[in-house]
Amino acid sequence: MDQQQLEKELNFLTSRSSGSGGQHVNKTETKVEARFEVGASSALSPAEKRKVYSALSNRISKEGILAVSSDSRRSQVLNRGAAQKRLERKRQQSEKKALRGKIKI
Repeated sequence: MDQQQLEKELNFLTSRSSGSGGQHVNKTETKVEARFEVGASSALSPAEKRKVYSALSNRISKEGILAVSSDSRRSQVLNRGAAQKRLERKRQQSEKKALRGKIKI
């Protein structure tokens, strides 16, 4: 997996967050959604793409787009970082589990 290429393939969208927050929530776009087109990615190998499809099938659309959003913070910058941290943790977890598999000789 090419980390730098993967970061280039992420698309970020912002929108207004729902919930409480007073006037602040009505005028700022604090919700951040990270989108990643799994099938068209050149950063992932075919085996990695299969793992992503099987592990995250409920988050991948029919078009093959993985979408993760964060609106827990009142700052767009913090929510963007939360989405990236979540994706990084998921990648690390999948690599850890992949190392537990059988070794191919």
